[in-house]
Amino acid sequence: MDEVRRVIGLLLVIIAASIAYAAAPVLAPPDQPIAIAPVPGFNLKIIDRPAAQVLVVKPDPPVHNWFAGKFIHLPVGQPVEIRINMNGCDTGGNVANTGKWAGLCPVYTYADPEQYATYEWFRRDAKRGWLSGDLFKQGDARRAGTGNTPVQTAIPATLAAEFLSAEGDFWSPWGEIDGGKADPAMRTFTITVTPAAPEMTLAMHLPYLMAYERALIARVKAARFPGVYVDELGHSAAGNPLYMIRVDDPADPAPVQITPVAKPALYPVQSYVGQVLMTDQYPQVHLAERAWGTKRLMFLDAREHPSEQIGSWAVLGALRALVADTPEARRLRQHTTWLLLPVFDPDGVDAAQFNLRTDLGQLYQTVGRAEYLSTPESLAYLSYLRAFANAGWLFAVSASFYSLECNEAAPVCCPFALSADMANVVRANHYWFARVKAMGIPAGSDNPWEGGILTGRLSADCANHYCALTLLFEINDRFPGHRLTLEGLQWLGEDYVAAITDWTALPEGEAVLAGLRANQQERRVNIESESYAEQHFPLEKPTLYEMVMRGY
Repeated sequence: MDEVRRVIGLLLVIIAASIAYAAAPVLAPPDQPIAIAPVPGFNLKIIDRPAAQVLVVKPDPPVHNWFAGKFIHLPVGQPVEIRINMNGCDTGGNVANTGKWAGLCPVYTYADPEQYATYEWFRRDAKRGWLSGDLFKQGDARRAGTGNTPVQTAIPATLAAEFLSAEGDFWSPWGEIDGGKADPAMRTFTITVTPAAPEMTLAMHLPYLMAYERALIARVKAARFPGVYVDELGHSAAGNPLYMIRVDDPADPAPVQITPVAKPALYPVQSYVGQVLMTDQYPQVHLAERAWGTKRLMFLDAREHPSEQIGSWAVLGALRALVADTPEARRLRQHTTWLLLPVFDPDGVDAAQFNLRTDLGQLYQTVGRAEYLSTPESLAYLSYLRAFANAGWLFAVSASFYSLECNEAAPVCCPFALSADMANVVRANHYWFARVKAMGIPAGSDNPWEGGILTGRLSADCANHYCALTLLFEINDRFPGHRLTLEGLQWLGEDYVAAITDWTALPEGEAVLAGLRANQQERRVNIESESYAEQHFPLEKPTLYEMVMRGY
């Protein structure tokens, strides 16, 4: 019996040692230099090694407002200096100015940045238990234990305490690195990290990659929320699927029929930042007509500038608010179709570009070709939005979310408004920004930074073609006075959908909708009398000129 106990004890020691070994960080071999692993959407490249643990890195391709890299073979427990060199990274009219990064706390994680679990956050409930913030987890599936840190799969449990909030009630796999030094004269930003694992992802903002987007879309499809659909519109030039998430009134969903373009014929067009592929093909989208104005349309999009990560998280927050099984979510969806586009330009996201396709929404001609062309993304989204406007939806509001660099401006602000919409934009901003400030989040002035005429953008088309009220917002998660977590970013999107719903129910909002209704009814008359009746263009398949330049 003693021999049996001895053998069992030995086995337990071996098992315990194996578990401890598996959980412990693996030290990098000393002869293996620090490197950066390729990740689609990340962009840092090592350009110099002044010392074994000093790296000079640079965005490749050049971009003024985004850096991210997955560093491997790091010396665990030893300081590593990383100098980010932004010389030559101006993008169009935007200067790579590290003066905007004074006070910047980049984010880091030891988790795999391409895994869905890396973006799951947790908060304690009233009984001190951990609840997951994953919108696809319901009931007991949200519960993640009662320990010091939640039960999670993103990083080893031995490293989890490093990512616990100071108050001990919030956890996500992303931490912050402080003490960075911006040198505007040299156009550099230098940080020092002491890694606890041989692999660490470092990023300017919380990234929203196409790997996450694909996992999100798969989960939306699998969840089968009532009245929630993923409409497939075709593919981008690089073959990325183009999606629109549609959250409809479950009591009155829209039967949408789509014939996507499997593989559009593409033609190159040179732009100021490289080559853009254009096409004259677009998906056919059909909705049965309804009594005009009995349902309204609300549209949110992000990543017209692919390197501006943060807007996507706000759109995801809107999705959280709308799919919740609550009376509030049902109120927000009543007589309303919400269209959510977290990523406008998937090819640009994968390539870590700033702006290659955003301003090319209008028609272009190639040499020797008589037909007008546009980008696959622009044509797909225009064809889709046009179908709702033509079928009788009141296109109420279009909102686009962009993002800022550290001390550039407050966490929420408005950069631009179309001159014709200026007064209404200021009123809508005032209502939402007051709510944001009441939650302790700084917001900018109700007045936009600029006003004027905007062309070539999808948001401008929503105003010019479909007569929607167009709102543009900048979101800043790294503002030195109030940085935002994944939870905070998603809360902004959640609150926006409630705020815009509430504002349009106020007398001033109702007056705006009345004006939109009159303009859109006039548009409908023009479609029937001017374009299709007189020129005999088929309503179901317009010419490219009619759809892109006139929105018919």
